[in-house]
Amino acid sequence: MALLGKQASLKVGGTSTGAILEPMSDSGDGMTWQITNAAKRAIDPDGALFEVRVNSSLAAASSYTVDCAHGRITFGESKAGSTVVISCYYLPLLTVAEANAADVDIGYSTVDASRFGDATDRLLPNRAYCNVTLEHLHADSTDIDSGAATQTWRSMRGNIVFLEVREEENGEALRGWFLLESNKKSISISEAIGNSVTARGVVRDCKGRTEQALFGWA
Repeated sequence: MALLGKQASLKVGGTSTGAILEPMSDSGDGMTWQITNAAKRAIDPDGALFEVRVNSSLAAASSYTVDCAHGRITFGESKAGSTVVISCYYLPLLTVAEANAADVDIGYSTVDASRFGDATDRLLPNRAYCNVTLEHLHADSTDIDSGAATQTWRSMRGNIVFLEVREEENGEALRGWFLLESNKKSISISEAIGNSVTARGVVRDCKGRTEQALFGWA
């Protein structure tokens, strides 16, 4: 599925930041709730704190599922009319590049289940996968992290980044963590990568739940 590249952006996460009793909004069915503040929706899968409260009462972890990429939780039964808040860590996101075009391939196959910081890939069979190819990636900055060291595109190969691709300006978005598999060179602000850049959706344990896809449409 090819998508307009002006809506395809690659982001990196900043320092994991705590959000205490952060309000959540009902999607309309009473079951799916999303963090109201859009800037706090990339939930850190490795954050030490994760609690959901309904009308001030702590919700059992077994009573809902978590979508870290979109900052959503889905209950097994409706919580319509309730006040739902979440305490967790989130990653502030910085857009470091945009693409002229994006091609998305979604299905079931052998997928990456690497953890952040793993030295090698860990693969699992028969799992949901998502591969994205970004064409002519335009970098906003040569140094693509906020730390003291210079992190260039060449050195980002094999790193996990946050990717967002929208079908249209205000349409649904594919968001989540992806492993960069190929990027051709370090580039300056005014340059674009001539060849394609590929990224593979990450599947790993998250918030006590095993082998979750850390990507999805919403």
